[in-house]
Amino acid sequence: GIEIPHTQIAKEVGVERRAVDSTVQTILSKPELKRIYTNLRQVCSLQEVAREFNLGVIVFVPENASQTGIIANVTKKVSEKGLSIRQALAEDPSISAQPKLTLIIEGEIPPELISEIRKLPGTRSITVY
Repeated sequence: GIEIPHTQIAKEVGVERRAVDSTVQTILSKPELKRIYTNLRQVCSLQEVAREFNLGVIVFVPENASQTGIIANVTKKVSEKGLSIRQALAEDPSISAQPKLTLIIEGEIPPELISEIRKLPGTRSITVY
């Protein structure tokens, strides 16, 4: 992996380097935290570069992200239009303040798909790029 200096992390989050050093030491000294943090992996999102690859983006925000079937309902609508999903990123409601489902779609997104997704129960908002 790529190592990032503690000074850079501290600068980005607005704390002193010593706070980052202390946090890292705490994590590494506790086996349960070390197991979690050493096994986390970053995910590369295509959202910001989708247009460069002629891909569409749908960002779906539910009313209640803990409701079951959200991903299934949205992806079913996409597949019914014969579209291929290149990437799907769903944020965990226990971690994210406003979780969302981001779908990277092969090709153009038809307007009728947007309308159909908007009509799904529990839809707060939908953004299309």
